[in-house]
Amino acid sequence: MRLFLAIDLPSTAKKSLNEQLQDWQEEYRVFNWVREENYHIILHTFNEILQPNSITEKIKEVLFDQTNFYLYAIRLDFFMDQQITIYVDFRKEQKLQALIDTLGIAFPSKQKELVSHVAVARCRIPSKQQYFVIKKKIERSDIDMSFQVKELSLFESVLSQKKQKYNKVMTFPLL
Repeated sequence: MRLFLAIDLPSTAKKSLNEQLQDWQEEYRVFNWVREENYHIILHTFNEILQPNSITEKIKEVLFDQTNFYLYAIRLDFFMDQQITIYVDFRKEQKLQALIDTLGIAFPSKQKELVSHVAVARCRIPSKQQYFVIKKKIERSDIDMSFQVKELSLFESVLSQKKQKYNKVMTFPLL
């Protein structure tokens, strides 16, 4: 079982983001676009765990005094590894960073440092010319979105028919 703790975007934020990406989705139909219902921000991934019950109590302890906060989208951006991942980047939020640090201490792992983002599309690495066109377009893109984070969710990641599916296991309210 692959579990991760994440911010599940509120439905209004998901809808707003999806509407702002409509032109992109129409122009770049060959990209693998993340479905609206799967928009989330991963805070911590857990090593293979047999049962979620083994970590939920510890998550509750870590979150017992955590207060809610706001997140503000600042731009579209991308990174490359085996493919290009286009994502929405957020303004640095001290409460969020402190929360990520606390989770890292409570649940040590070898995960690389996480950047607060919502992945919206993936695609194969294009030709150099296509890459520069996409890069320039991304640099000129604006995303206008903000929302209050009132809870965190534990998700299970399931691969079915070459598509990721995320099942919400439990929700943890913030003060």
